Amino acid sequence: MADNRWFVRITLRLGLVLLGLTPVVAAAQAPTTISGRVTASVGGTPLYGAIVSIPTLRVSASTNGDGRYQLVVPAGSTGAATLTARLIGFKTQSVQVSLTGADVTQDVALEEGAIELESKVVTALGIEREQRSLSYAAQTLRTRSAPPVSSCVARVRFSGRTSR
Repeated sequence: MADNRWFVRITLRLGLVLLGLTPVVAAAQAPTTISGRVTASVGGTPLYGAIVSIPTLRVSASTNGDGRYQLVVPAGSTGAATLTARLIGFKTQSVQVSLTGADVTQDVALEEGAIELESKVVTALGIEREQRSLSYAAQTLRTRSAPPVSSCVARVRFSGRTSR
């Protein structure tokens, strides 16, 4: 029995050392949180519904009524990453952020930008085709029939117009 005491002592010491290192490993694996606010560059008004993402990490979030967003980046992601913010009626803005394991705050200001919508025909199966290749009638949505509205609500501008 006396010969096995050294084995028990070494095993106990090794177990205590490994148990003591557990919080260090767990802290290194904690996810990083990126948060901030998306506003209009002119006037600084908060933008609701903007999509903020890091495409390389496949992480995205949308802004709330105050223009605030929060992204949770997977544990172990370090280095530089490109944060992209976009919203209909505004130019897409990209910003470099440094992922160091600590929480990051990054605000983004979007500039208004006019975009021109292309003509698309979407069938019942969700297949996009040119109108001349269809063998049936298709409804047309004209921008002249839409009331003038600010670019911030472009997605609401055409709601309910296709049934006329």
